[in-house]
Amino acid sequence: MSKKEWFVSVKHMQPSELEYYLEAQAANGYILKKLGELAPFYYEFEEGEKTKTKFVVDKTALAKDMYVDTLTGKGWELMGTVGPFYLWRQDYTDKRPKDFTDSAIRGKACKALSIGALIITLILVLLMFGYGYHLYQIYAFKNAVKIAIDVVGVLIQIPFIWFFFRAYRKYRDAM
Repeated sequence: MSKKEWFVSVKHMQPSELEYYLEAQAANGYILKKLGELAPFYYEFEEGEKTKTKFVVDKTALAKDMYVDTLTGKGWELMGTVGPFYLWRQDYTDKRPKDFTDSAIRGKACKALSIGALIITLILVLLMFGYGYHLYQIYAFKNAVKIAIDVVGVLIQIPFIWFFFRAYRKYRDAM
């Protein structure tokens, strides 16, 4: 039996959070299937045996072919990509595999993502205030339906502002 977990990448934005989440799923008997193009939206797990699995979310500066060949040669399985990161897994029994992540490169990627999320947050806040000011300026000249549509337009921006601000904080903390 399989299950889909929606918005895993959104809930666990920090690379280390995602690694721990996936390891906990494997320990509970849910084995991650290869990630497809819809990985930003959902991850699919196959119910099976409980395993000890090490996951690594990595960013590299190496050429993709060389990078993938090197790690697959060392027993790692590439599960797919999550944004700019590669997701690797390896089952183990006794000794937990070592991390191979270049923390400086991963930190730079998280910094870039945090700056991008902050910029999007600021743009959305400015749009929301601009839209609110627009409503204030021409309130007297609109009918109730148009006012309601404009208010809904402002309110729809709030979850996006919250999401991008949360993303900024998560990626900032991961640096």
